[in-house]
Amino acid sequence: MKIGNLYMFDRNGFCNFEVVQRWQNKLAVYLGEDDGLIFYANGHKIINHKFLVEGNVQLVDKTFLELMKEIKTNV
Repeated sequence: MKIGNLYMFDRNGFCNFEVVQRWQNKLAVYLGEDDGLIFYANGHKIINHKFLVEGNVQLVDKTFLELMKEIKTNV
């Protein structure tokens, strides 16, 4: 993932209907890792990632990144 690049959700077998409706056929700009890390008592940390979708920032975890397909542009 590269900050500023365009991506589109690639369902690829993903079946959560609410998520599919929120992301399908919409362009998303990757904004990078979220600053708000989540730390657990066992030392494990969660790093979320941000996308700009239809004017709103959406947070996703690293497993969701695999469902995003980069859109190549000629700019």
